[in-house]
Amino acid sequence: MDIAMDQAKVLRELLAISYEKRLAITADDVDELRRCSELELELVGRLNVLTKRGGEPTPEVLELARELKARNRMNDDLISAHLEYVNTMVAMLTMDSDPLSNYYTQRGTLTESPLARSAAFDVSV
Repeated sequence: MDIAMDQAKVLRELLAISYEKRLAITADDVDELRRCSELELELVGRLNVLTKRGGEPTPEVLELARELKARNRMNDDLISAHLEYVNTMVAMLTMDSDPLSNYYTQRGTLTESPLARSAAFDVSV
């Protein structure tokens, strides 16, 4: 039973870190996100050691693991949304593969706008 109690303790710590991680993501705090990720890796290592010792997981451990999985999925979605936003902004500033820089001629052929390369920033620099 000690292993299950230790697993539950580590899972609770991981849940707390996942909440801090979400706050760091929404605040665009990269340093805090890095700190959370490093602590998370350490806790996952401890959890792996406990899991290898064996024993049946208790209902509490299973519920905590489900909750952690759901929170991690939310954090992953937030990070993906932020990255997509950043990539879109970079593409717009550099006009790199901007769909608005292309248009169709009367013949129906796709043509790049003459202004397509008038980007705010030159990524080749």
